Amino acid sequence: VVAAITVASLTNGIFLSALGFFKLGGLIRFIPYPVIGGFLAGTGWLLVRGSIGVMSGLHVSLDEIQHLFEAAVILKWTFGVLFGILMVIVSHRVSHYLTMPVLLLGGVALFYLVLLIGQWSPTEAREAGWLLGPFPEASMWKPLSVKAFSQADWGAISAQTGNLATILLISVVSVLLNSGALELIVKKDIDLNRELKVSGAANLLVAMGGGTVGFHSLAISRLVHKMGANSRLVGVVAAIMCALMLVFGTLVLEYFPRLILGGLLFFLGMHFLVDWVYDAWFRLTRADYFVVIMILAFVARFGYLHGVVVGIIACVILFLVNYSRVDVVKHTL
Repeated sequence: VVAAITVASLTNGIFLSALGFFKLGGLIRFIPYPVIGGFLAGTGWLLVRGSIGVMSGLHVSLDEIQHLFEAAVILKWTFGVLFGILMVIVSHRVSHYLTMPVLLLGGVALFYLVLLIGQWSPTEAREAGWLLGPFPEASMWKPLSVKAFSQADWGAISAQTGNLATILLISVVSVLLNSGALELIVKKDIDLNRELKVSGAANLLVAMGGGTVGFHSLAISRLVHKMGANSRLVGVVAAIMCALMLVFGTLVLEYFPRLILGGLLFFLGMHFLVDWVYDAWFRLTRADYFVVIMILAFVARFGYLHGVVVGIIACVILFLVNYSRVDVVKHTL
């Protein structure tokens, strides 16, 4: 398994780097605007659904939705949703880079104040599902060894070639779609070929440590932009925090409330949904808006790739219908 993960990351790094080197990032420019909008709306829905799952500790689906309303579960996600709505309201009215940190720290402090008043210990709260964890106490750093490759079943790995091709396709689509979506969010052009090269280099480095395939995080990038923390230091600090957790362990995370993390995810998801379900109604044509909602529905039911493909097909059909209505140009001598 370790060898298969490494091969996937290594292949993905080479593939993304090659696309950037041959300047093929511009292909994303051919994806219609409503498809990007639907992709963002789908991201919002998955974040909202994921936030409920984080807070409740359940896999959220239509088949198991009734479990969310059980007495022991409903309080866990209700408070988090209310916290997320509060963040949406405050962030719309107060635009300051300290707004989000103050809200998050205030939420954690209020949570522990309630525990203190109720005479609950952190251990009891964790056992009841209010805190994250449990996590390994020791260091999680385990360097990649030659043993993982010398004893690997390469026949089983080669049998996964089809899945590997799927990983490459999803990865490049995700890099380009996330980068294109970020262009809409920050209202600036992004060098997509450079993003492909950077993602490729990152995957190559990750492969050296036996890590999994990765690409741009749309949700976290949106959060940073929303906070107004537009500095490269954000990425540096995030990398340092991850490195500290990797080397010294993640015990401190066990004291972080689930409802605060879930509320943050709910806040991010609602921003995407408000932008592309509510606000889009007033700025898009009805046909384009229909495409956005259709992609959202397909992403919610089947997944990202299905939604994007269906959206592109719908946009092509709309283009053909609209173009067929254009009068034939005549030249009269």
